[in-house]
Amino acid sequence: MCILAPTITAPPASATASQPNSHGVSINQENGMIFDDFLQLNGSSISPLTDYVWRLSPVELGSEEFASGKFTSVLAVTDVLWNWELIVNVSTYDCTCVLHIFDSNESIHPVASTIAYLGTLNHHPHILQFSPLTGIPHLSQSNLSITIPVVIPDSGSQETFVKMGVCPAPNGFCLTEMVDFFNFNSTTSHGQIQIDFDRVGADLSDGYWLFNVTITDALLRTSNTEHFRILVDQSHPVATLSCDVKSVQSEQASSDSPLLSIVVEENTPISFSALIDDGYVGGQNILTWTLVLPDNSRRALFSSEQISESVITLNPEVSGIWSVELLVRDTAGWLSHFSINFTVENVAPVAMVELDSFVVLNGASVSLSAGENWTLNRGQSVDAENDIGNLLHTW
Repeated sequence: MCILAPTITAPPASATASQPNSHGVSINQENGMIFDDFLQLNGSSISPLTDYVWRLSPVELGSEEFASGKFTSVLAVTDVLWNWELIVNVSTYDCTCVLHIFDSNESIHPVASTIAYLGTLNHHPHILQFSPLTGIPHLSQSNLSITIPVVIPDSGSQETFVKMGVCPAPNGFCLTEMVDFFNFNSTTSHGQIQIDFDRVGADLSDGYWLFNVTITDALLRTSNTEHFRILVDQSHPVATLSCDVKSVQSEQASSDSPLLSIVVEENTPISFSALIDDGYVGGQNILTWTLVLPDNSRRALFSSEQISESVITLNPEVSGIWSVELLVRDTAGWLSHFSINFTVENVAPVAMVELDSFVVLNGASVSLSAGENWTLNRGQSVDAENDIGNLLHTW
């Protein structure tokens, strides 16, 4: 009778229910249930479970497993759905344990897991593994809340104490030793702890920070330690634009405040580069270049003009004042706009005259025989490519 109806204690209100995963295996019982004599679990799967196995062990890393094996029963519900049940004698165990389900004996990563409290001793809170859904959270233009899933043993009180440490970690590893961090608020409810960071009160410089978090319940039982990383970015990126053409002093500028300008001739290549400083290491900036032509029309760069994300080269054909604009979007979404002007000077045409295929130099004297036919033409006159087709000649 005990085997058919084992003692099961319902989990506290803070436990988190197991959900179906990408492998289609689900566990009907919630995390944090207490089992005195027999561990009894059931669930469903979209796989026939022929080679699936389970392993039961304490949650501490490196702990030796207590038991393992096949499911007690598997029942085919439809062609694509199976229900399973597991009953294990755990009367000799007192622990905070985890039951993993694997798709074979050789598998390393479980397809489903649940936290169970066995017996009456060695029960302590447990922080479940978690990862943000949208990458590394940002403490940037608004306050930040991090939700951490936890399992807390039933003690009549859901009061918890959260302890955190922090270190700079641009590449995911601490550059210095972790120090205690206190500039946060925490609340516990429904199987999760919410950590709230104030964008001003957090007192963290821009950059990537690695946190560890541990919780202690009302009976001073301490959990495992988990880690998470956030990006603090509360300032706009700064760009320095430079050009490979030397700036010259404008004739209209005074000697006290010289006005520098960049001047090139038509069809003369000119390159620009951008150096971005976001105030920290590890950020990813998106650079968007735009050209403003002398007629105030705007266009994006041609593929042949963009050497790299931060270097462009142009071959301007139209004379006038051009502008190169750069829009920088950093990892946290801050936008900064930068621009630089340059002047394209019109190249004067070079007039050349030919006399019967011989070039006549400027100011030369030509002697011709009486009655001889002769032809003058301007075919060798040159100008910039964009002007050569519109030259006007007056004899």
